[in-house]
Amino acid sequence: MKRLFTGALALLMVLTLFAGCGKEEAATETVTAETAEPALEAIIADYLGKLHGGAYDSERLFDYEDFSAYFTLGAYKGLSYPEDDYLRTEATDQEVESYLVVAVMNGVVTDEQYTLLTEGEVQRYDVAHLVYEGSFDGMPQDSATTGPEGVDLIIGSGSYITGFEEGLIGSAIGGTVTLDLALSPYYGNEDLAGKKIRFNVTVEQVRRPALPEITAETINQIYGTDFPDMETVRSALKEELNADRAAQAQSSLDSYLQAKILAGSKLISYPEKEMAHYRAYFETYIRQYADAQQQSLEDYLAGQGFTPEEFEEKKEEYARSSCEMDLMIFSIVRAEKIEATDEQISALMEGICANVQGDASPRETIDRYMENYGPFYFENRIKSAAAMELVRKSAVRENA
Repeated sequence: MKRLFTGALALLMVLTLFAGCGKEEAATETVTAETAEPALEAIIADYLGKLHGGAYDSERLFDYEDFSAYFTLGAYKGLSYPEDDYLRTEATDQEVESYLVVAVMNGVVTDEQYTLLTEGEVQRYDVAHLVYEGSFDGMPQDSATTGPEGVDLIIGSGSYITGFEEGLIGSAIGGTVTLDLALSPYYGNEDLAGKKIRFNVTVEQVRRPALPEITAETINQIYGTDFPDMETVRSALKEELNADRAAQAQSSLDSYLQAKILAGSKLISYPEKEMAHYRAYFETYIRQYADAQQQSLEDYLAGQGFTPEEFEEKKEEYARSSCEMDLMIFSIVRAEKIEATDEQISALMEGICANVQGDASPRETIDRYMENYGPFYFENRIKSAAAMELVRKSAVRENA
């Protein structure tokens, strides 16, 4: 399968904080001005001074007085959106329990503790070997079909679309079951979102685990935690799952609303300055993967199954989709006169430095973000978030 990582670049750097005392404190005092790392407050103040002083103006993107040569914004307030499980922000008790069981299966259950079954009925937490074909309106869909080699799936893990795993519980091992399901309207592929899909699934065999009692000691052993009891474990896990679901719900809703705005808007042309920026960003992003594997870009692409010509097509596709999205966002920002305050920018920069991984200093962290995203990243991230919050808050849930 061809793979190309085209999402936003994740910079995995952590700020290491040193607390000196005694002799270390004295040694700190001898550091010269040339080698001392400036405080984060000073770095932010220097950045804001340059930002307001126009030092970065030549690099500003989408700074057009009139977007009409490129984009006409459609309706973005009061949009409707459908109710769906993707928008649920509360994890169920069953989801909490399933998470714990799967963690134990992966963490402490050995191969010898599974029993191979070729008859009987499928149960929750069976590791089922499946061969299936998915089809839309009777037409097979390659991306929803396993082929004869099949796949293994922990039944009840929540890995597949809603209804798939639950529909297999109680089915005959060795038999075939038909599942008539529907993809969520928030499914990532816009062409398939909301469509009905039929799966013909054969459960060839299952491996059934002999599950031990799940205790706080077991969970602590797997994760290196120190929970006193299972009530505390479940409470902490549910809080974490709720946070994950809330983030997923907001991301899903934002993507849905963005697509709806774009469908009602009109793209006229792509601004070349911004297209060049995103082409360069895309290539830099992919080169980082090649460098990490100590490969040339050409060798890395070949290993991923891409020709140079296909890479150029992907780069252009990425630049176009990024430009269209930003033209929409900045049109809303302009229409609503959204600004980013110094306090917001400072808080964002502080948060980034506090949450990175690795040993990068604040100076290195800020410089890396500016190098990868441009000097207006912090300001634009705040404006974009504010624009989508406005769109989200004005939207109306159907069947509410």
